[in-house]
Amino acid sequence: MRHAAISLALLIAQCTATPVYALTADQLRNEALVNAAWGAVGYPATGRAICTQESSLRAHVVADKDKPWASYGLCGITIPAARMVIKRNPDIVPRNWTDKELAGALIYRPALNALFGALYFHRLRDVTGNWRDAVRAYNAGLHNRRAGEPYLRKIIRRVRE
Repeated sequence: MRHAAISLALLIAQCTATPVYALTADQLRNEALVNAAWGAVGYPATGRAICTQESSLRAHVVADKDKPWASYGLCGITIPAARMVIKRNPDIVPRNWTDKELAGALIYRPALNALFGALYFHRLRDVTGNWRDAVRAYNAGLHNRRAGEPYLRKIIRRVRE
C-alpha cells in the first residue's frame, strides 16, 4: 500500500510540474553555438535566455520584417547592432556588405549570428556598466532602455530556469 501511495504521489508531481519542452536537433545545435559564442564573452546563460526569447533557438527567423528595427536570426540582431559589431571587429565580415547581404548572413549563418549577439551584448555591458541595463539595451536600444524593462524580466526568468 505504501509503495502505491508513493507511486501515485510521483505521478501527480510529474503531471503538475512545469512542462519541459524537448528541443529539436536544430535547436540543440543552435544552443551549442550560443553557448560557445556567449560563453567566450562570459555570459552563456544570458545568451541562451536572450536567443531563446528572440527566436526560440531557431536560426531562420525575421522579426518585424517591414520595420526599420527588423531583427534577424538566432539572437535577433538588427542591422544597426551588426554594424556596431563590425565597426569594432572589422575582420569579422567584409565591411562592404550591403544591409541585404548582412541580413542574409545573420539569417542563414547561425554561428555568425551567435557571435554577433555575444559581441553586441559584451559591448552593451561595457557601455552601460551593468548586466541589467545591457539586457534592456539589447532589446530596446541604448537610448530607450526604460522600454526594455518587460524584456529584462523575461530574460531574468529564463536565466533562472
